[in-house]
Amino acid sequence: MAKLGWGLIHHRDTLWARVLRHKYGCGDDILPKGIRWRVSNGARAKFWTDRWVPNCNRLCEVAVAPISNSDLNASVSSFITYSGGWDWAIGGPQSGDNNRCWKAIWNLRAPQRVRSFMWLCTHGRLLTNAERMKRQISEQADCDQCGDAVEDTLHVLRDCLKVKEIWMRLVKPCFWPEFFHAELRDWIDMNMTRKFGVFELEWKEVFATACWSIWRWRNEQVFNQRDGLPSDPVFTILHRVRMASEAAFDVLNSGKGPPCRVDGIVKWKHPETDWVKVNVDGACKIGYDRAACGGVIRDSEGRFIAGFAKNLGSCDALAAELWGVRMGLELALEMGLKKVVIETDSACAHQLVSGQHDRLHPHMPTVFMIHQLLARQWDVRVHHVLREANRVADFLASYAPRDSLKLLRLSFPPHAILPLLNVDPSGIGVVRAPVA
Repeated sequence: MAKLGWGLIHHRDTLWARVLRHKYGCGDDILPKGIRWRVSNGARAKFWTDRWVPNCNRLCEVAVAPISNSDLNASVSSFITYSGGWDWAIGGPQSGDNNRCWKAIWNLRAPQRVRSFMWLCTHGRLLTNAERMKRQISEQADCDQCGDAVEDTLHVLRDCLKVKEIWMRLVKPCFWPEFFHAELRDWIDMNMTRKFGVFELEWKEVFATACWSIWRWRNEQVFNQRDGLPSDPVFTILHRVRMASEAAFDVLNSGKGPPCRVDGIVKWKHPETDWVKVNVDGACKIGYDRAACGGVIRDSEGRFIAGFAKNLGSCDALAAELWGVRMGLELALEMGLKKVVIETDSACAHQLVSGQHDRLHPHMPTVFMIHQLLARQWDVRVHHVLREANRVADFLASYAPRDSLKLLRLSFPPHAILPLLNVDPSGIGVVRAPVA
Protein backbone atom coordinates (compact mmCIF):
# COMPACT_ATOMS: atom_id res chain seq x y z
CA MET A 1 0.00 0.00 0.00
CA ALA A 2 2.84 2.39 0.84
CA LYS A 3 4.50 1.65 -2.51
CA LEU A 4 1.27 2.35 -4.40
CA GLY A 5 0.81 5.59 -2.51
CA TRP A 6 4.36 6.66 -3.31
CA GLY A 7 3.70 5.85 -6.96
CA LEU A 8 0.52 7.96 -7.03
CA ILE A 9 2.54 10.99 -5.95
CA HIS A 10 5.76 10.53 -7.87
CA HIS A 11 4.48 8.81 -11.06
CA ARG A 12 1.26 10.73 -11.40
CA ASP A 13 1.51 10.87 -15.24
CA THR A 14 1.47 7.11 -15.70
CA LEU A 15 -1.74 5.56 -17.04
CA TRP A 16 -2.69 3.66 -13.88
CA ALA A 17 -2.04 6.72 -11.68
CA ARG A 18 -4.15 8.94 -13.94
CA VAL A 19 -7.00 6.39 -13.92
CA LEU A 20 -7.02 6.17 -10.11
CA ARG A 21 -6.78 9.93 -9.69
CA HIS A 22 -9.60 10.54 -12.14
CA LYS A 23 -11.83 7.85 -10.64
CA TYR A 24 -11.33 8.68 -6.95
CA GLY A 25 -10.52 12.39 -7.15
CA CYS A 26 -7.15 12.07 -5.43
CA GLY A 27 -5.05 15.16 -4.94
CA ASP A 28 -1.40 15.57 -3.98
CA ASP A 29 -1.98 13.97 -0.59
CA ILE A 30 -3.28 10.64 -1.93
CA LEU A 31 -6.59 10.92 -0.07
CA PRO A 32 -9.58 12.09 -2.16
CA LYS A 33 -10.76 15.64 -1.66
CA GLY A 34 -13.52 15.99 0.97
CA ILE A 35 -12.37 13.02 3.03
CA ARG A 36 -11.86 13.82 6.74
CA TRP A 37 -9.93 12.10 9.44
CA ARG A 38 -12.26 10.18 11.74
CA VAL A 39 -10.83 10.34 15.24
CA SER A 40 -12.99 7.42 16.42
CA ASN A 41 -12.28 6.79 20.12
CA GLY A 42 -9.22 9.07 20.02
CA ALA A 43 -6.75 6.45 21.19
CA ARG A 44 -4.48 6.77 18.13
CA ALA A 45 -4.71 10.54 17.54
CA LYS A 46 -2.36 12.92 19.37
CA PHE A 47 -4.30 15.71 21.05
CA TRP A 48 -1.71 18.47 20.68
CA THR A 49 0.49 17.44 17.73
CA ASP A 50 -1.96 15.89 15.20
CA ARG A 51 -4.26 17.92 12.97
CA TRP A 52 -7.44 16.16 14.03
CA VAL A 53 -9.65 19.27 14.41
CA PRO A 54 -11.27 20.24 11.06
CA ASN A 55 -10.10 23.55 9.58
CA CYS A 56 -7.65 24.13 12.39
CA ASN A 57 -3.89 23.98 12.85
CA ARG A 58 -2.28 21.72 15.38
CA LEU A 59 -3.56 22.61 18.84
CA CYS A 60 -0.02 23.03 20.18
CA GLU A 61 0.33 25.98 17.78
CA VAL A 62 -2.71 27.80 19.20
CA ALA A 63 -2.37 26.88 22.88
CA VAL A 64 -2.61 29.86 25.25
CA ALA A 65 -0.37 28.32 27.93
CA PRO A 66 2.79 26.20 27.98
CA ILE A 67 2.30 22.47 27.39
CA SER A 68 4.32 19.96 29.35
CA ASN A 69 6.38 17.37 27.50
CA SER A 70 4.24 14.57 28.89
CA ASP A 71 1.09 16.17 27.50
CA LEU A 72 2.55 16.72 24.03
CA ASN A 73 2.26 13.00 23.33
CA ALA A 74 -1.12 12.57 25.02
CA SER A 75 -3.88 11.06 22.91
CA VAL A 76 -7.30 12.60 22.34
CA SER A 77 -8.91 9.84 24.41
CA SER A 78 -6.93 10.88 27.51
CA PHE A 79 -8.86 14.17 27.54
CA ILE A 80 -12.28 12.48 27.52
CA THR A 81 -14.18 11.50 30.67
CA TYR A 82 -16.05 8.24 31.17
CA SER A 83 -19.33 10.03 30.43
CA GLY A 84 -18.05 11.15 27.02
CA GLY A 85 -17.41 14.81 27.87
CA TRP A 86 -14.18 16.77 27.80
CA ASP A 87 -12.01 16.56 30.90
CA TRP A 88 -11.17 20.27 31.06
CA ALA A 89 -9.22 19.87 34.29
CA ILE A 90 -6.55 17.90 32.40
CA GLY A 91 -6.43 20.40 29.57
CA GLY A 92 -6.22 23.46 31.79
CA PRO A 93 -3.22 25.58 32.67
CA GLN A 94 -0.32 23.57 33.98
CA SER A 95 1.29 25.93 36.49
CA GLY A 96 0.80 24.90 40.11
CA ASP A 97 -1.60 27.58 41.43
CA ASN A 98 -3.52 27.88 38.17
CA ASN A 99 -3.88 24.13 37.86
CA ARG A 100 -5.22 23.93 41.42
CA CYS A 101 -7.75 26.65 40.67
CA TRP A 102 -8.71 24.95 37.41
CA LYS A 103 -9.37 21.63 39.14
CA ALA A 104 -11.31 23.37 41.91
CA ILE A 105 -13.67 24.86 39.31
CA TRP A 106 -14.43 21.56 37.62
CA ASN A 107 -14.79 19.72 40.95
CA LEU A 108 -17.42 22.14 42.24
CA ARG A 109 -20.56 20.52 43.63
CA ALA A 110 -22.65 22.83 41.50
CA PRO A 111 -24.67 22.61 38.28
CA GLN A 112 -22.68 22.36 35.06
CA ARG A 113 -23.81 25.84 34.01
CA VAL A 114 -22.07 27.28 37.09
CA ARG A 115 -18.80 25.47 36.33
CA SER A 116 -18.92 26.56 32.69
CA PHE A 117 -19.62 30.13 33.77
CA MET A 118 -16.56 30.16 36.05
CA TRP A 119 -14.46 28.87 33.17
CA LEU A 120 -15.66 31.83 31.09
CA CYS A 121 -14.85 34.24 33.92
CA THR A 122 -11.35 32.81 34.33
CA HIS A 123 -10.64 33.37 30.63
CA GLY A 124 -12.30 36.80 30.48
CA ARG A 125 -14.95 35.59 28.04
CA LEU A 126 -18.06 37.19 29.59
CA LEU A 127 -19.93 39.41 27.16
CA THR A 128 -19.95 42.47 29.39
CA ASN A 129 -20.61 45.87 27.88
CA ALA A 130 -16.87 46.48 27.65
CA GLU A 131 -16.34 43.22 25.79
CA ARG A 132 -19.33 43.83 23.54
CA MET A 133 -17.99 47.26 22.63
CA LYS A 134 -14.58 45.73 21.95
CA ARG A 135 -16.23 43.31 19.53
CA GLN A 136 -18.27 46.17 18.00
CA ILE A 137 -21.54 44.65 19.18
CA SER A 138 -22.43 47.62 21.38
CA GLU A 139 -21.74 51.34 21.24
CA GLN A 140 -21.31 51.96 24.98
CA ALA A 141 -19.28 50.22 27.68
CA ASP A 142 -20.79 51.77 30.81
CA CYS A 143 -22.55 49.67 33.42
CA ASP A 144 -26.33 49.50 32.86
CA GLN A 145 -26.98 48.98 36.57
CA CYS A 146 -25.05 51.85 38.18
CA GLY A 147 -23.75 53.86 35.21
CA ASP A 148 -20.67 54.87 37.20
CA ALA A 149 -17.92 52.86 35.50
CA VAL A 150 -16.96 50.72 32.54
CA GLU A 151 -18.62 47.33 32.84
CA ASP A 152 -15.88 44.73 32.66
CA THR A 153 -15.95 41.30 34.31
CA LEU A 154 -14.69 42.52 37.68
CA HIS A 155 -17.12 45.41 37.77
CA VAL A 156 -20.22 43.42 36.93
CA LEU A 157 -19.40 40.60 39.38
CA ARG A 158 -17.84 42.51 42.29
CA ASP A 159 -17.43 46.29 42.07
CA CYS A 160 -20.88 47.46 40.97
CA LEU A 161 -22.72 49.29 43.76
CA LYS A 162 -25.71 46.95 43.40
CA VAL A 163 -23.45 43.94 43.91
CA LYS A 164 -21.06 45.05 46.64
CA GLU A 165 -23.67 44.73 49.39
CA ILE A 166 -24.16 41.04 48.54
CA TRP A 167 -20.44 40.31 48.91
CA MET A 168 -20.22 42.29 52.15
CA ARG A 169 -22.83 39.97 53.65
CA LEU A 170 -21.12 36.83 52.33
CA VAL A 171 -17.45 37.67 53.05
CA LYS A 172 -15.98 38.11 56.54
CA PRO A 173 -15.09 41.79 57.16
CA CYS A 174 -11.45 40.94 57.94
CA PHE A 175 -11.04 39.79 54.30
CA TRP A 176 -12.71 42.80 52.65
CA PRO A 177 -9.48 44.71 51.75
CA GLU A 178 -8.00 41.67 50.02
CA PHE A 179 -11.27 40.59 48.45
CA PHE A 180 -12.22 43.94 46.92
CA HIS A 181 -8.79 44.94 45.58
CA ALA A 182 -7.52 41.83 43.77
CA GLU A 183 -7.28 41.63 39.99
CA LEU A 184 -9.62 39.30 38.14
CA ARG A 185 -7.47 36.17 37.82
CA ASP A 186 -6.03 36.53 41.34
CA TRP A 187 -9.53 37.19 42.67
CA ILE A 188 -10.89 33.97 41.20
CA ASP A 189 -7.83 31.93 42.20
CA MET A 190 -7.91 32.95 45.85
CA ASN A 191 -11.67 32.44 46.18
CA MET A 192 -11.44 28.97 44.65
CA THR A 193 -8.62 27.87 46.96
CA ARG A 194 -9.23 29.77 50.23
CA LYS A 195 -12.12 30.32 52.66
CA PHE A 196 -13.54 33.82 53.04
CA GLY A 197 -17.17 33.06 53.86
CA VAL A 198 -19.30 34.07 56.82
CA PHE A 199 -21.49 30.98 56.55
CA GLU A 200 -20.52 27.36 57.17
CA LEU A 201 -21.07 26.27 53.58
CA GLU A 202 -18.13 25.47 51.31
CA TRP A 203 -16.87 28.90 50.23
CA LYS A 204 -15.79 28.06 46.69
CA GLU A 205 -19.30 26.82 45.94
CA VAL A 206 -20.90 29.88 47.52
CA PHE A 207 -18.52 32.11 45.55
CA ALA A 208 -19.18 30.40 42.20
CA THR A 209 -22.95 30.31 42.73
CA ALA A 210 -22.96 33.97 43.75
CA CYS A 211 -21.02 34.98 40.62
CA TRP A 212 -23.39 33.03 38.37
CA SER A 213 -26.48 34.43 40.14
CA ILE A 214 -25.22 38.02 39.92
CA TRP A 215 -24.58 37.62 36.21
CA ARG A 216 -28.04 36.13 35.67
CA TRP A 217 -29.75 38.93 37.60
CA ARG A 218 -27.77 41.48 35.60
CA ASN A 219 -29.01 39.91 32.35
CA GLU A 220 -32.60 40.04 33.60
CA GLN A 221 -32.29 43.80 33.96
CA VAL A 222 -30.38 44.43 30.74
CA PHE A 223 -32.33 42.21 28.35
CA ASN A 224 -35.76 41.83 30.02
CA GLN A 225 -35.92 45.41 31.32
CA ARG A 226 -36.84 44.42 34.86
CA ASP A 227 -35.06 44.16 38.18
CA GLY A 228 -33.90 40.56 38.49
CA LEU A 229 -32.72 40.84 42.10
CA PRO A 230 -34.89 38.83 44.53
CA SER A 231 -36.00 40.34 47.83
CA ASP A 232 -33.04 38.68 49.58
CA PRO A 233 -30.30 37.73 47.09
CA VAL A 234 -28.03 36.28 49.80
CA PHE A 235 -30.70 33.81 50.92
CA THR A 236 -31.34 32.85 47.29
CA ILE A 237 -27.63 32.16 46.75
CA LEU A 238 -27.32 30.09 49.94
CA HIS A 239 -30.47 28.16 49.05
CA ARG A 240 -29.06 27.30 45.62
CA VAL A 241 -25.80 26.12 47.18
CA ARG A 242 -27.62 23.90 49.69
CA MET A 243 -29.85 22.40 47.00
CA ALA A 244 -26.87 21.61 44.75
CA SER A 245 -24.88 20.09 47.64
CA GLU A 246 -27.80 17.92 48.73
CA ALA A 247 -28.40 16.74 45.17
CA ALA A 248 -24.70 15.86 44.76
CA PHE A 249 -24.69 14.04 48.09
CA ASP A 250 -27.79 12.03 47.16
CA VAL A 251 -26.27 10.97 43.83
CA LEU A 252 -22.92 9.98 45.34
CA ASN A 253 -24.42 8.02 48.21
CA SER A 254 -27.40 6.39 46.57
CA GLY A 255 -25.40 3.96 44.45
CA LYS A 256 -27.43 5.11 41.46
CA GLY A 257 -26.78 7.33 38.50
CA PRO A 258 -28.02 10.89 38.06
CA PRO A 259 -31.75 11.47 38.60
CA CYS A 260 -33.93 10.70 35.62
CA ARG A 261 -37.44 11.68 34.60
CA VAL A 262 -40.19 9.08 34.71
CA ASP A 263 -43.62 9.55 33.16
CA GLY A 264 -46.44 9.46 35.69
CA ILE A 265 -49.94 10.72 36.41
CA VAL A 266 -50.11 13.84 38.59
CA LYS A 267 -53.52 14.29 40.22
CA TRP A 268 -55.31 15.54 43.30
CA LYS A 269 -55.58 12.85 45.99
CA HIS A 270 -58.34 12.38 48.55
CA PRO A 271 -57.41 12.98 52.19
CA GLU A 272 -58.06 10.28 54.76
CA THR A 273 -61.51 9.87 56.28
CA ASP A 274 -62.32 12.63 58.82
CA TRP A 275 -59.53 14.78 57.38
CA VAL A 276 -59.87 17.84 55.17
CA LYS A 277 -57.44 19.08 52.57
CA VAL A 278 -56.53 22.74 52.11
CA ASN A 279 -54.87 23.46 48.77
CA VAL A 280 -53.23 26.90 48.70
CA ASP A 281 -51.32 28.87 46.10
CA GLY A 282 -49.75 32.29 45.54
CA ALA A 283 -49.44 34.27 42.34
CA CYS A 284 -47.27 37.24 41.42
CA LYS A 285 -47.50 39.13 38.14
CA ILE A 286 -44.11 40.62 37.35
CA GLY A 287 -44.35 44.12 35.96
CA TYR A 288 -47.85 44.73 37.38
CA ASP A 289 -46.83 45.04 41.07
CA ARG A 290 -49.69 42.75 41.98
CA ALA A 291 -49.66 39.56 44.00
CA ALA A 292 -52.45 37.42 45.40
CA CYS A 293 -53.12 34.14 47.16
CA GLY A 294 -56.01 31.72 47.19
CA GLY A 295 -57.08 28.38 48.54
CA VAL A 296 -59.82 25.78 48.77
CA ILE A 297 -60.92 23.43 51.56
CA ARG A 298 -62.39 20.04 50.59
CA ASP A 299 -63.45 16.97 52.56
CA SER A 300 -62.37 13.37 52.07
CA GLU A 301 -64.89 12.97 49.23
CA GLY A 302 -63.58 16.00 47.40
CA ARG A 303 -66.63 18.15 48.19
CA PHE A 304 -66.19 21.91 48.42
CA ILE A 305 -66.31 23.26 51.98
CA ALA A 306 -64.92 26.77 51.65
CA GLY A 307 -62.50 28.89 49.67
CA PHE A 308 -60.70 32.18 49.84
CA ALA A 309 -58.85 34.69 47.71
CA LYS A 310 -56.91 37.78 48.76
CA ASN A 311 -55.17 40.60 46.93
CA LEU A 312 -51.76 41.12 48.59
CA GLY A 313 -50.67 44.24 46.75
CA SER A 314 -46.99 44.28 45.83
CA CYS A 315 -44.75 41.41 47.00
CA ASP A 316 -42.68 38.59 45.55
CA ALA A 317 -43.88 35.09 44.64
CA LEU A 318 -42.50 33.39 47.77
CA ALA A 319 -44.26 35.89 50.03
CA ALA A 320 -47.52 35.19 48.18
CA GLU A 321 -47.07 31.44 48.63
CA LEU A 322 -46.43 31.83 52.37
CA TRP A 323 -49.43 34.10 52.76
CA GLY A 324 -51.51 31.43 51.06
CA VAL A 325 -50.39 28.86 53.65
CA ARG A 326 -51.10 31.29 56.48
CA MET A 327 -54.56 32.28 55.22
CA GLY A 328 -55.48 28.62 54.63
CA LEU A 329 -54.50 27.69 58.18
CA GLU A 330 -56.38 30.65 59.67
CA LEU A 331 -59.54 29.81 57.73
CA ALA A 332 -59.40 26.11 58.73
CA LEU A 333 -58.80 27.06 62.38
CA GLU A 334 -61.68 29.54 62.34
CA MET A 335 -64.01 26.82 61.00
CA GLY A 336 -63.04 24.49 63.86
CA LEU A 337 -61.40 21.84 61.70
CA LYS A 338 -59.10 19.52 63.69
CA LYS A 339 -57.46 17.29 61.07
CA VAL A 340 -56.01 19.28 58.20
CA VAL A 341 -53.67 18.59 55.28
CA ILE A 342 -52.08 21.69 53.73
CA GLU A 343 -50.78 21.33 50.17
CA THR A 344 -48.67 23.91 48.35
CA ASP A 345 -46.88 23.68 45.01
CA SER A 346 -44.01 25.90 46.21
CA ALA A 347 -40.97 23.84 47.25
CA CYS A 348 -39.35 26.91 48.86
CA ALA A 349 -42.43 27.70 50.94
CA HIS A 350 -42.70 24.07 52.01
CA GLN A 351 -39.04 24.01 53.04
CA LEU A 352 -39.38 27.20 55.08
CA VAL A 353 -42.47 25.92 56.87
CA SER A 354 -41.36 22.33 57.44
CA GLY A 355 -37.56 22.34 57.51
CA GLN A 356 -34.60 24.36 58.64
CA HIS A 357 -34.54 28.05 57.90
CA ASP A 358 -32.32 31.09 58.23
CA ARG A 359 -33.39 33.52 60.96
CA LEU A 360 -32.25 36.38 58.74
CA HIS A 361 -34.65 35.41 55.99
CA PRO A 362 -36.84 38.39 54.95
CA HIS A 363 -40.04 36.31 55.19
CA MET A 364 -39.39 35.03 58.71
CA PRO A 365 -42.25 37.10 60.27
CA THR A 366 -44.75 35.26 58.05
CA VAL A 367 -43.07 31.91 58.70
CA PHE A 368 -43.18 32.62 62.45
CA MET A 369 -46.94 33.27 62.26
CA ILE A 370 -47.40 29.98 60.39
CA HIS A 371 -45.42 28.11 63.06
CA GLN A 372 -47.62 29.65 65.75
CA LEU A 373 -50.72 28.39 63.91
CA LEU A 374 -49.20 24.92 63.51
CA ALA A 375 -48.51 24.78 67.27
CA ARG A 376 -52.24 24.95 68.13
CA GLN A 377 -54.16 21.94 69.42
CA TRP A 378 -54.91 20.24 66.14
CA ASP A 379 -53.35 17.82 63.66
CA VAL A 380 -51.82 19.52 60.62
CA ARG A 381 -49.65 18.06 57.87
CA VAL A 382 -47.92 20.26 55.32
CA HIS A 383 -47.15 18.64 51.96
CA HIS A 384 -45.58 19.73 48.69
CA VAL A 385 -47.38 18.78 45.48
CA LEU A 386 -46.84 19.50 41.81
CA ARG A 387 -48.74 22.32 40.20
CA GLU A 388 -51.02 19.99 38.24
CA ALA A 389 -52.42 18.67 41.55
CA ASN A 390 -53.11 22.21 42.77
CA ARG A 391 -55.15 23.66 39.94
CA VAL A 392 -58.18 24.85 41.94
CA ALA A 393 -56.01 26.86 44.33
CA ASP A 394 -54.08 28.24 41.36
CA PHE A 395 -57.33 29.50 39.85
CA LEU A 396 -58.51 31.06 43.11
CA ALA A 397 -55.21 32.94 43.49
CA SER A 398 -56.02 34.72 40.23
CA TYR A 399 -59.66 35.21 41.34
CA ALA A 400 -58.76 37.76 44.03
CA PRO A 401 -60.33 41.22 43.57
CA ARG A 402 -58.00 43.83 42.11
CA ASP A 403 -59.53 46.90 43.76
CA SER A 404 -59.57 45.70 47.38
CA LEU A 405 -57.13 44.19 49.87
CA LYS A 406 -59.89 42.57 51.91
CA LEU A 407 -60.08 38.80 52.23
CA LEU A 408 -62.68 37.30 49.91
CA ARG A 409 -64.30 34.27 51.59
CA LEU A 410 -66.21 31.83 49.44
CA SER A 411 -69.01 29.73 50.87
CA PHE A 412 -69.92 28.46 47.41
CA PRO A 413 -67.51 27.73 44.57
CA PRO A 414 -67.34 30.17 41.65
CA HIS A 415 -68.98 28.81 38.54
CA ALA A 416 -65.68 28.86 36.62
CA ILE A 417 -63.99 26.30 38.89
CA LEU A 418 -66.82 23.75 38.89
CA PRO A 419 -65.22 21.66 36.12
CA LEU A 420 -61.97 21.43 38.11
CA LEU A 421 -63.85 20.55 41.30
CA ASN A 422 -65.56 17.72 39.42
CA VAL A 423 -62.37 16.44 37.77
CA ASP A 424 -60.19 16.26 40.92
CA PRO A 425 -62.31 13.76 42.93
CA SER A 426 -62.72 11.52 39.86
CA GLY A 427 -59.01 10.70 39.84
CA ILE A 428 -58.31 12.21 36.41
CA GLY A 429 -54.81 13.62 36.29
CA VAL A 430 -52.20 15.03 33.93
CA VAL A 431 -49.27 13.10 32.45
CA ARG A 432 -45.97 14.59 33.55
CA ALA A 433 -42.39 13.41 33.82
CA PRO A 434 -41.11 14.58 37.23
CA VAL A 435 -37.61 13.73 38.44
CA ALA A 436 -37.62 10.26 39.97
